[in-house]
Amino acid sequence: MRSVPRNHAFSVLMLIASLAFLTPTSVHAAAVATVEQAQGEVFIHSAGAAADVWAPITNNTPLNNGDSVKTKNGSCAVVYGDQGTFSLSQNTTITVRDKEDTKDILLDLGKLKAKVNKDKMTKPFQVVT
Repeated sequence: MRSVPRNHAFSVLMLIASLAFLTPTSVHAAAVATVEQAQGEVFIHSAGAAADVWAPITNNTPLNNGDSVKTKNGSCAVVYGDQGTFSLSQNTTITVRDKEDTKDILLDLGKLKAKVNKDKMTKPFQVVT
């Protein structure tokens, strides 16, 4: 049986160890939107997390593609830079999806109000129910 050189084995071990620290959010592209004006009970579900994992949200929380926001007894605004703002009422759940041709807001439950700056948009917004 041929032995593996010690320095080669160490290099492989270090590579495996460094990959263990990668999380789904660390390999995402830049955030697609930001949560602002959070008041009351507002939660985030990160894309790829277990279905029942919702974490409390704070102002200026970035939203990555596929993340969801839920307002219970609260409200917030989902801001797409200077392109548009979507105000979520209480008891509302949305998921943000940045697709090739559109920016989708999947409205699962509740109400939202949109304010869009058409002059600044890079691609159209689409609310899907």
